[in-house]
Parts: sequence; C-alpha cells; structure tokens
Amino acid sequence: LLPPQQLLPALHGASPCPGPPEGPPAVQSPQEESAPPVFATVPSLQVFVIDDNAVNRVVLQRLVAHHLAADVHCFEDGLSALQEIRTSPHLSHCGDSRSDRCTAEAVVLTDIHMEPMSGLELTEALRETFGASALPIIAVTADTTAAHC
Repeated sequence: LLPPQQLLPALHGASPCPGPPEGPPAVQSPQEESAPPVFATVPSLQVFVIDDNAVNRVVLQRLVAHHLAADVHCFEDGLSALQEIRTSPHLSHCGDSRSDRCTAEAVVLTDIHMEPMSGLELTEALRETFGASALPIIAVTADTTAAHC
C-alpha cells in the first residue's frame, strides 16, 4: 500500500510528463491558494476516480485536480466506471489493440471495496481490455483493518 504522502508523486510518475520538482512541494500561504498546481500540467491527463463513498471521491477529486491540473472523472461504482473508461475517447487508441505499448495519458484511482464490482474486479476487467501495463491503476482504500494493510 502507498502511504498518503506518496500518492501525488505516484500519480505524477504515472503520467507521461517530467517528474515532480526536487524536494518537498512549496508550502502556500492562504493568499496563494489559487496558484498553479505544484506539478507540471499535462493538458490531456485524465484521472478516473472510483469510490462508493462520496466524501472520498470529493477528497480525491480536489487533491488530483489541484495538484495535477488533470481532468477528473468520478464514479461511485466499478461497473459504471468500467463502461465509461472502456468507451473514453482519451483511450480509444488503446482499445482493441491490447498492446502493452499503449501510452494512455490516463490513470485510475479505485477503491478496493465496492459493490457490485470491487476495485480488484475492475482492475481485472481493465487489464483484459487495455493490457497489463497500458493504464496505470492505483488502489485506494479507507479500510484500516490489518487484513488489508
């Protein structure tokens, strides 16, 4: 599992743009809150956030949108996300080729525990569609039980 402080660098590393700036992000004063994102902008980066908890979706959406200047698409379950991701025009060049060389400018953040399709089942379905490494998928969870950490 990825510690929270490593989420943004991992997301940024999944995008096809230069790495994050050296050192920790600059601390912004309240008057600088509307400043540009900390990391480089990837104009066509698409982030798909899937979580059945509305609060978690909002937190992830705001975090990603602020720091990555990406287009964020939110879904409350794996099935609806799967349909949208499979038909996304941003991933159309990856679709039926099933090529690991597909370089989608997209990343998926998915909760692990959801109904009717879990994040793990969603990952399997996306791997079937896009190949093993074409679409970065990051599992997120608010579950703190030892069995899942």
